[in-house]
Amino acid sequence: MGGISLITAQSLANSMCLFLQWIEINNVDWHEVYAVSDSDKAKYWLPVYRYRKYLIEKVIAKQIDRDTANLYINHVRQFYEWARKQRRIEKLPFKYKTKVIKKKRKDGGLDLLFTDYGREEKGFTVTITDLLIPKKYKQKKSGDTSLSPYYQEELKLLYSSKALSKHGPKLRVDLAVQCGLRAEEIATFNAGHVVDSSLSNKPVYYITIVGKFDKERTIIVSKGLMASLWLYRNDKEHQHRLAKWQLEHGNCDDAPLFLNGSGSFMFRKSVGNVISKVRKELALIGKELKRDFHDLSSTFETNGYKVKSFQSRWGSCTPRGRVDFNWKIIMAPDRVVDYVVVHELCHLKQHDHSPQFWKLVEIIMPDFLESKECLRENGASLMV
Repeated sequence: MGGISLITAQSLANSMCLFLQWIEINNVDWHEVYAVSDSDKAKYWLPVYRYRKYLIEKVIAKQIDRDTANLYINHVRQFYEWARKQRRIEKLPFKYKTKVIKKKRKDGGLDLLFTDYGREEKGFTVTITDLLIPKKYKQKKSGDTSLSPYYQEELKLLYSSKALSKHGPKLRVDLAVQCGLRAEEIATFNAGHVVDSSLSNKPVYYITIVGKFDKERTIIVSKGLMASLWLYRNDKEHQHRLAKWQLEHGNCDDAPLFLNGSGSFMFRKSVGNVISKVRKELALIGKELKRDFHDLSSTFETNGYKVKSFQSRWGSCTPRGRVDFNWKIIMAPDRVVDYVVVHELCHLKQHDHSPQFWKLVEIIMPDFLESKECLRENGASLMV
């Protein structure tokens, strides 16, 4: 698709579905690109500007936010540009104009050496249309913009629900809680990332995924979670859905791990629907679940891990489950990196260095002593 990710393609499809629904409901001909006159008011009767007004009304009604509305209208703009290139329409129904975005000079003192305009503002030129939703329609953010992670009690309710008794929904929640994946990243999680963990002594697996804004990032998948993903990838139901995917696409190399009953990729909303099911289930027994699916990744952000600088430690694990790693560990051999990760993750269950702790480390990484000794002998050189 010319470098367009599956997430971007889904977003474009969603935007165009909304536009086409609006066209059908309002009996509008999207081919209409000529206004009845050259006046500024006349253009607002064109379909693209009427749709823009419709989006503004939804923003005012707080049904969508301004950023979402701008995304929708931007995709419609791209559609019209495509239609013009394909000669489906004779002209664009909107015009481009240039605008100078000004900002204060930070180098005014230096400018004074060469010109008399050191106190003036400088800027850069951008090309825009008047289709974007004005800033005046931007909703005020609520005072509390912090993350809303799940409490342990809420996670227990979630995992004990009937909705998560099925393998697929549970694994999707696991990927959010344990790896910090968003719903759209889970929907596009490639089956090729999943391997048979029984064939390797790796305690953890490092997987590079493409996330928001097509940015790459690396996630850590535990040996236990990888084993569960492998079982899911090879179970009868998944293989049945994969066969349908293969009939449509011809190969399975790019198939996502999670497919719907038709053998197609799942949408972001489908991934998050499990929380709605759990919420309804809990309501029957008088219990409430206030958080949503995106709060699962917030749980990981709050209780997950960070990479930072330490002067003398390779990692730390707080009593609240916050794990941090020294960024300098990347200079160590891979097996030593694995040991540090396993060491800190074991502290989530055993908060001391008792015999029980080291036994837990050994279960996950039987040859940990070799890496531990390597780090003891060579760690000082990495700290420099």
